[in-house]
Amino acid sequence: MARQPTATLPDPAFVAFPGVCPACAYDLAGAEKLKRCPECGLVIAVGSPCLAIGCVPKHKAGPVWRRLVWIAIMLVLVILSQTWFYIVTWQPWLLGVLLLGCIVAATLMIMTGTSVATSTEKVLFTPSGMIRSVWGESQSTFHPWDGTERCRCKGIGVAWQRLWILDDSNRVIFDCGFRCRTESLSAVAAAAERYARGEEPDRAEFAGLIEDRMQPGT
Repeated sequence: MARQPTATLPDPAFVAFPGVCPACAYDLAGAEKLKRCPECGLVIAVGSPCLAIGCVPKHKAGPVWRRLVWIAIMLVLVILSQTWFYIVTWQPWLLGVLLLGCIVAATLMIMTGTSVATSTEKVLFTPSGMIRSVWGESQSTFHPWDGTERCRCKGIGVAWQRLWILDDSNRVIFDCGFRCRTESLSAVAAAAERYARGEEPDRAEFAGLIEDRMQPGT
């Protein structure tokens, strides 16, 4: 999995709408004047700015039963470390069974677990939805807006901030840490909020607060 050190994550910036449809991957070359994807009908904004942030997403905790299994394995090993001598003198075979059981259980847990290694992502906020992709990889996932999402940001350092996207019931849809100057945080939150409402922010309003990587004339 491609990764990028968090220290080198770029600041949030306005960038061009992707050249393929985020929902169906249809090539949008020549579709600059269209308002919808010819393939799936998604509202598109070719040539319009999107808000791009480099971030480290927060992964959801695994199922409770997996944590309970790991706790059970650790408890058995701790107990065995203190009582192995008595078990050997009483029922030697029991020690082997318990150790083998712990090894098998731990192996199965590792093999069936989902990797939650911290990876950096590139996230694009567009009027159509939110596009997420692991840094350096072309494959992406798309979350369309339904008009109920809200954006919250919180400063947690000089250049490291936190962003949440929530639905109308305050359920967290997306949670990440991202690199951003403190003085630009409110502008990033305002721009992300407008995208979540299906609107396109005025780049001039955020000039100097959010970097603009759009080519002149776009």
